[in-house]
Amino acid sequence: MATPFLDQATCAARPGSGDRADDHHSGSPEGGAGQDGRRIEPIQEPGPATPPGGDEWRDKLIFGLLAVFILGFYLLPSTRDLGSTPHDYLFYFGMLPAFVVLGASGLRRVRPPGDAGDRLLALALAFVLYLGVSALWTRGDRELSPLAVILHTAATAVFMVGSSQVLNDRRWNQLRAMVVGAATAIAGASLVGYLFGGSAHLGRLKSLIHFEHPNLFAHYVGFAALICLLRVLELRRSGGGRTAPWVAAGLVLVGALVLTLGRSTMGAFVAAATLAVFVGRDRRVAAGLALVLTVVVLGFLLVGGDWGPSFVYRGDAGRVFIYKNLLERMDGRWLFGVGFAASDDVQFPVGSPDFPRGFQMPHSHSAFVSTLYHGGLVGLALLLVVVGSAGHRAWRIARERGDPTGLVLLLFGVGCLLADGHRLVSNPHLSSWLIFWLPVAWIVSAGRRDAP
Repeated sequence: MATPFLDQATCAARPGSGDRADDHHSGSPEGGAGQDGRRIEPIQEPGPATPPGGDEWRDKLIFGLLAVFILGFYLLPSTRDLGSTPHDYLFYFGMLPAFVVLGASGLRRVRPPGDAGDRLLALALAFVLYLGVSALWTRGDRELSPLAVILHTAATAVFMVGSSQVLNDRRWNQLRAMVVGAATAIAGASLVGYLFGGSAHLGRLKSLIHFEHPNLFAHYVGFAALICLLRVLELRRSGGGRTAPWVAAGLVLVGALVLTLGRSTMGAFVAAATLAVFVGRDRRVAAGLALVLTVVVLGFLLVGGDWGPSFVYRGDAGRVFIYKNLLERMDGRWLFGVGFAASDDVQFPVGSPDFPRGFQMPHSHSAFVSTLYHGGLVGLALLLVVVGSAGHRAWRIARERGDPTGLVLLLFGVGCLLADGHRLVSNPHLSSWLIFWLPVAWIVSAGRRDAP
């Protein structure tokens, strides 16, 4: 079967080549010819391979810590009293010092000047650091202390740099298998709890071991469900390996996603899944995915009582009121925003249509509105440049190598955070690290070579 966009002889991934320099993530240094006969330049010029010996154990240790931290989104419990403190502490006292002390070795493996991955990383760091610096001109109510600003800025930057340094094909294959296993386990347990009257928030499925809102759980399981879909497409494209375990896990995760009633997350999932199938050009998978989604949605509409009306008539859940309130509070500070440390809590008055009893919303309900509010037009422009650069690079990877992983996961993350996100520079446990910064790190790392 021909690899999408390019001739198979040029760029198709060879099964079992995950730890070779010429696999689908690392690319071919020679480039190739597109379907229209024009030569397509490679994503990146060949750089030096990872030095054997001394640096290898450091990368393995950092990757191990990264894997434990990522699995913490699914398996590390959180409570209303402790919040996400255990997961945050895992990063601050485990991963952060390891990345800083041991990850410095990776900085010696400099790729060719002007490499697109390095440019994307520089843009992302500029965005993170700008938001952190914007705390200096914060006025009014402050949500973050100076220490919190420093920790959030440093942690987000270090996570992105460290992840992009250690990710490669072989490690990504290991990480995605662990993520799907953990996500399926907690989703299955939460579904059982939901059926027996637990694991619910206002009738919506939430994690059995986390106190957070169902929307965050929807982010986690939707991310893992897309990984399952991408893996099935990859296995069918290469003609090797069993797809049944990934399909079974995907069905559990999609069922959990639908029961969270997270509308923006489901919309982002459908858009990203459609893109994955389009790039993969696999009609059988497309038909199967459409059938599964149709059966799941119709099934819940038929047996779910007020599930359907609740899903449709919840309105915008106060989002328009939140956005208008935050924009008014900017008070003309459009260029640089109100500052990163400013509070973005929004108070709904008693008698409001969305919350008749009154309610204080503790976040902006949109990562992009939050960025505009805290960082102004400069911050929003930097974010859009990061998203555009990452999307362009991910599209080239999908077009030239037939691997849409970065593009699909990035689209999902952006779709979720448009209408259902908070801060992009934040404490470690926030879902933006998993669904936005990890895909950006994957895109930056594309082309990294394994040690021989």
